[in-house]
Amino acid sequence: MKINFISSCIVFLILTFNINNANAAATKPFPKDTLQHFIKNYGKDSLIEIIDLKLKSAENALFHNKNELINDYTVPVMEYVLINNQFNKILDTSFFEKPELMLNDFYMLYDTIYHMHPDTIKSINRITKENSKMIYKMFTQSMQYLYPKLAVILVIDELNNDTYKKIADTLYRQSLKSIAATQLENFYVLTEYSKRNLKGGLANAYYSKLFKHLFPLYNYDAYYKSIKKFEESKQMMMAVNYGEMYNNHLRFLAYATYSGNINLVDNSKELMQVLAAQTSFGYWDSDYVKNEDYLESSTIYGYWILLQFKQLLLENK
Repeated sequence: MKINFISSCIVFLILTFNINNANAAATKPFPKDTLQHFIKNYGKDSLIEIIDLKLKSAENALFHNKNELINDYTVPVMEYVLINNQFNKILDTSFFEKPELMLNDFYMLYDTIYHMHPDTIKSINRITKENSKMIYKMFTQSMQYLYPKLAVILVIDELNNDTYKKIADTLYRQSLKSIAATQLENFYVLTEYSKRNLKGGLANAYYSKLFKHLFPLYNYDAYYKSIKKFEESKQMMMAVNYGEMYNNHLRFLAYATYSGNINLVDNSKELMQVLAAQTSFGYWDSDYVKNEDYLESSTIYGYWILLQFKQLLLENK
């Protein structure tokens, strides 16, 4: 009986909002009050149960593609490990703990540092102290890489307020004229600066401005309009990497939910779009072209969004 009720909720989504679960990324944009409408009709607990079913499906899909995850040691994989730890999931991530992969790379989420050797932290602090007057110059010379941007968090006590604000401003301005990968990376970095309230929140204004700039570019409406635009030109369709475009969309939404800009009140329809976009195989896939290059990455971001969505619902009394 319980499964039948959950199934009826899913049917409600399909009929009311024109969802095609086999190719859900092409779904028309939902109304702004989609989440509120669903909860009013079926209740919050029903929505949580649906999310749980979707999460299990995603976990099975990611486990099935374990070999692809192992061979694609990228930022989404590091996020996958930290997400797994944060939400106390029982997913096996031990296959990522390869000594040859660890090196000095590191990543941060939820106040956790991943793969940072103590000697590396000491080295970063030593270099900062020895070159305190050149920190900003050193930063700008290496800001094509993620790790120097994150290292700012580790040496924040060595930076004066003016230098820190210059770094945040530089990240913001770089994002206005950069490719998608750099824009999203900088948004993630400024989110970390903001969530940690470094120097009393001096970077928060730059983070907020960057969100306002990126949201119209990467929300679901923007993705849908791009798909419709490319449908009109077969020549343009051949030139576009749909997998990358869809992955960028989900990556931004994952960071924006993590930062708190997407929640049960603000931009909540984005959460429902992600819930509906999962395929029957458990993946988040793009339209038209098989998303082989970004399938695991898109699925990690979709999975992370649903974990956060469930947490928001549980915390909403």
